[in-house]
Amino acid sequence: MSSEDERPRMTGDAAWKAHRDELDRRNAAAKKTAHDHASASDVAALARERRLARAEEAQLVALNKRIDDERRERI
Repeated sequence: MSSEDERPRMTGDAAWKAHRDELDRRNAAAKKTAHDHASASDVAALARERRLARAEEAQLVALNKRIDDERRERI
C-alpha cells in the first residue's frame, strides 16, 4: 500500500521548488479567474478608454486634414 504518509518528505531545494511550483499554479489560476470575470468597473474603464481613443483619432484626422488644406493653399 502506498499512501502519502509512507512517502518521505521533501527537504531542502526539492521542498522549496515544490512549494514555489504550487504557488505559481495557484497564482496562475487566480489570475485566470480574475481575467475571465472582469468587474463592471473594469468593463466601464475599458469602454471609456476606447471611446477616448476614437475621439482622439477623429481629432487627429481633422487636424491633419486642416494642415494638408493649409499647405495646399500656400502652394
